[in-house]
Amino acid sequence: MENRITDRDRYTKIAEVIPEYAEWANKKIAFMDKRNEARKNAEKKPTKAQLESLALEPKVAELLGAEGVSPKAIADELGVSFQKVTPILKRLVEAGTARAEKVKGDNLYFKVEVEA
Repeated sequence: MENRITDRDRYTKIAEVIPEYAEWANKKIAFMDKRNEARKNAEKKPTKAQLESLALEPKVAELLGAEGVSPKAIADELGVSFQKVTPILKRLVEAGTARAEKVKGDNLYFKVEVEA
């Protein structure tokens, strides 16, 4: 793979080699730093797939029970793919709404009963 010269490298080299353009090059670098910082801290809106996943979460939680349900059974019940159900179940486990157990090589998910 070839080494690419980035804009930052280019402006740094200009500032080093041509003293007359050093101020201009440093302004360009400062602008890039400011832009990158704004991008890093920007509030990102959820994607279409993430919104669909969030809409499915209550339905998946309803299907969980005390007897344990496999992700495949939940996916078949809702008519969605296994790949959509798995991250939802992981979020529910992290939130404490569900728990996961490995039974005969399969992960089964159980509803967590909250004691009052």
